[in-house]
Amino acid sequence: MQLELEDPYVVVYRQIHAIVDADERQVELLERSNCYGGSAWAQYHYSKGPLVISARNLGDWFRYMISPGHVDL
Repeated sequence: MQLELEDPYVVVYRQIHAIVDADERQVELLERSNCYGGSAWAQYHYSKGPLVISARNLGDWFRYMISPGHVDL
């Protein structure tokens, strides 16, 4: 089944997982992509965020190590 969206700037993922360390100081966010190009675009921009420690991808998986919190972007 293919998901169709009205907004062309939405990136759809097959799976999203978050793993939090015991001290709740870091979160590893794993996103499994349906669209490599859209996810690569998102990774490029997300990785510039102040809470992102590192970002990488392995195949259709995009992985982010982030600090919990919220900021104005």
